[in-house]
Amino acid sequence: MACVMFDKHLRLCYNPAVMDGKLRRIREKRLLTQEELARLSGLTLWTISRIETGAHKPRFSTIKRLAQALGVEPEKLVEKVKG
Repeated sequence: MACVMFDKHLRLCYNPAVMDGKLRRIREKRLLTQEELARLSGLTLWTISRIETGAHKPRFSTIKRLAQALGVEPEKLVEKVKG
């Protein structure tokens, strides 16, 4: 589990096994392919694929890029833990 401070009152923690399902569901709900999400986020197709299969644990900067490309807040892609 990786954690980052989202603001001074909220620590966001995420588990790649949980994030991959959320990322895929949101991407598919928006009718985007992995290739389209890669282009919109500025990430590689390889990175998107590895995140979605749970083979890659992304940094929070990557989560922010994905969230922006999908039009959601970063916390929609991760598990929240108040800290």
